Amino acid sequence: MSNLHTLRIDQTDKSGDGITGKLPSFNGMIKLRELSLSSNSISGVIPSNFLSGITDKSEPLEINLSFNNLSGSIPVDLKEFIAIDLNVVQNEISGIPDVLCSKSIWMNGEVGLVKSCDAIMCKPKFWSLSGRASYKKPCRDCPDRQFWGSTFCPTESDYPEQYDERRILAKVYASMDWDTTANWFVSGIEMCEFEGVTCDGSDGNASGIVALDFTSFGLSGTMVSDVFDLKKLNELMLNSVDIKLDKIGHATELHTLHISNANIKSLNGIGNAPPSLKTLHVSRNDFLTGTIPEELFMLDNLEVCTSMWHRLVLGLTINA
Repeated sequence: MSNLHTLRIDQTDKSGDGITGKLPSFNGMIKLRELSLSSNSISGVIPSNFLSGITDKSEPLEINLSFNNLSGSIPVDLKEFIAIDLNVVQNEISGIPDVLCSKSIWMNGEVGLVKSCDAIMCKPKFWSLSGRASYKKPCRDCPDRQFWGSTFCPTESDYPEQYDERRILAKVYASMDWDTTANWFVSGIEMCEFEGVTCDGSDGNASGIVALDFTSFGLSGTMVSDVFDLKKLNELMLNSVDIKLDKIGHATELHTLHISNANIKSLNGIGNAPPSLKTLHVSRNDFLTGTIPEELFMLDNLEVCTSMWHRLVLGLTINA
């Protein structure tokens, strides 16, 4: 494999551990330009001769070992490379050699702008959503973080809403199977920059998720109802999956629910929808059978309701 320039073995099946064992050196891949082994269960230290076989160390190199179980220090021999985007966040890394923190072109130039190791990874007792700092987004205090590159902080109090929302999205993400995970939970991508996520601001510091569109990810399974715990959620769009509606009343600002062409098996709980719900689309759910749910007629503020292609029969009881 000496001619290989790109190798990606990222773990996307959340039911397994992915790759296990120690990290090899890859020193036989002399032309390697991109290596991605994120979200696996690789353990041990990064070998001292990691990537030492690459002949042209002046060319840009992208390495993603994030979200594994790696430990120890980043190898000092990586100093030979001129321009690396090195993503090793959310492991158990205990150190970064000082010489690497002066490589101004590393991390797409962020090391030169930040002027510290934080551009590679947030130091212990600090964190950021991406696990590292940028010129505009520094790492933040988090006293209980033991290792370099933390992407969350259980004690963070400055942005409790965003921390809670990220935790909710993590539950939603883990509850389903994805044909494509897009850029969700990729290190360096802020929550409000996830594909399908809209916040009430224009950047990653926005202060609340207002819309979720899951129609482009090829989902299957059952979405957890925790999605309705997003306090500012206005619009939810999904297909191909089932969803329980027991928590729909928690989404007090929800005005549009689009679950057409999904696999919903019941509308039980829809009567608990908040008064803000104005539009409901539940077409093309072939597994929804029986009578038209009377709970639909509890939605006094509903203005638009579409439902077709169901195997439903009319069986309403209307009290005089």
